[in-house]
Amino acid sequence: MDQTSFKARPYAGDADLKKISKLLSECEAIDMMGLRRTPDELRVQFSDPSLNTELDTRLWEAPRRKLAGYALLDIEMGARIDATLRWRIHPNYRADWLDDDVIQWGEERMRQLAAETGLPARIQSVARDIDRPRQFMLEWHDYNVIHELWQMERNLHQPIDHPQLPEGFSVRAAIPEQDADAWIAMYNESFIDHWDHVDLTREAYFHRRQNDPGYARERDLIVIAPDGQFAAFCWSFINPDEISRARTKQALLQQIGTRRGYRNLGLGRAILCQTLQTLRDQGMDSVRLYVYTDNKLGAQKLYEDAGFTKSFSLVTYAKALTEGAALKP
Repeated sequence: MDQTSFKARPYAGDADLKKISKLLSECEAIDMMGLRRTPDELRVQFSDPSLNTELDTRLWEAPRRKLAGYALLDIEMGARIDATLRWRIHPNYRADWLDDDVIQWGEERMRQLAAETGLPARIQSVARDIDRPRQFMLEWHDYNVIHELWQMERNLHQPIDHPQLPEGFSVRAAIPEQDADAWIAMYNESFIDHWDHVDLTREAYFHRRQNDPGYARERDLIVIAPDGQFAAFCWSFINPDEISRARTKQALLQQIGTRRGYRNLGLGRAILCQTLQTLRDQGMDSVRLYVYTDNKLGAQKLYEDAGFTKSFSLVTYAKALTEGAALKP
């Protein structure tokens, strides 16, 4: 049987969103990764100001312009260039080695960027724990496992502990226009110890808050210290499109963090419990989150103690594309 011939091109704007959304739905029926996205959800992702859609996205079309796969590079610039290659291939075309084309495209783009900037470059991608063909393809291209990421879930109908803050600390909802600079400083100090931390910018801070339909101020919580400094945070999303197509109402806990100097005071547990109560009061049945199993700040134990359990895991693979680009810091 002849191999299918594909044509590759960059993302071309809103006209592609329905095609990608349909592709993700058809992939999800087999992959079970929770990656269904509506065109509106995808628009938020593709309109991210840090994404160069001409250079860092590709769509592969089969004959009659049938979308066979798509990929994008999520690039972060620092002392080295770090990129996450995200891609999906339609089940009908997974025997055509299109994954091979995708990985080669991502690596070539990153090597080009490394040559232009003079910076070392590293690329990574993720595979579901049960997706052996995808794992094989990454290993065949000399990628190595560097992390395991768990998706964890919690039933919000189960009892939730009452938030207990140290004396003088309080919780309030964020006011993005007023709090941006202080929130960004807190975020950067909270995640400076994380293995892949890149400082958050004002542009990135406002992009999700202004464009994501799942964002709401009352779910963007901050712990305030007695001196007025932002000490910890937790923000979560209720995606209206996801809720409308699911059998249960599940929220996403996007991030939780505690600033250096305020750790080991119980702030993370307190704001987590407050978030769980907020989501329950807003009608959610459950909440999910993602955590690296090698997190050095005890995040996994925090979630387990709060009633979260593992639903599945994702394996992170990485490859150094130039000298000086260590797989892990």
